[in-house]
Amino acid sequence: AYRLLNESLAISRDLGNSWAIASSLNMLSLAAVAQGNYIEAQYLLREGLAHSQKLEDRYNIGVSLNGLGLVSQALADEEEAQRFFKESIVIWREIGDDGDLAQSLSNLGHSLLAEGKQDEAKPLFLEALNIAQSSEMLPVAIESLLGLAVLEARAGSLELAMEMIKHILQHPATLQDTKRRAEKLRFELNPQLSSQQVNEIKEGVNQQTLSDLVSKILIA
Repeated sequence: AYRLLNESLAISRDLGNSWAIASSLNMLSLAAVAQGNYIEAQYLLREGLAHSQKLEDRYNIGVSLNGLGLVSQALADEEEAQRFFKESIVIWREIGDDGDLAQSLSNLGHSLLAEGKQDEAKPLFLEALNIAQSSEMLPVAIESLLGLAVLEARAGSLELAMEMIKHILQHPATLQDTKRRAEKLRFELNPQLSSQQVNEIKEGVNQQTLSDLVSKILIA
């Protein structure tokens, strides 16, 4: 995939098509991130952003900004990550792109969570969850739910946090990285709950859908 994306970028450069160049750079950056090449991804995204800004292409500007936020997170620069996510959120709201808005809201929530800013993170996760559920974007909804589970665990609501984790771990739409982080939280919570509590949570989870849980959270 990485080779094909590089070839696509080369063709776009040969044609001098700025829109195609920007789109190819954004796509290639995803492949670079997947390989852990964050500095390369940052370079690609910055170039893509420059092309999109010249074209006033709001969508691709938003994609680049969100990508730069993710790269900054990976490089442990949460302050810069939050700046990029906030800028992308402004764009998604302006152009009415709910799917990408939910993703960037969730990304910003996780960045704030990494700095212990629970009060700022919670409304972002709730908005992202609401939008993602309405748009049927299950992976984003589940990622937002994981953020809320972390918040509940930190607040001492261990049973609710575990209930969320159980749903996340058993749902087929859960992305692998989300599942890995959910499993880590489950491992941390298990010793703090009795066997009876864990069994009761498991029974409760088996009797409700993810949609039921989300609705319960959003109504609360």
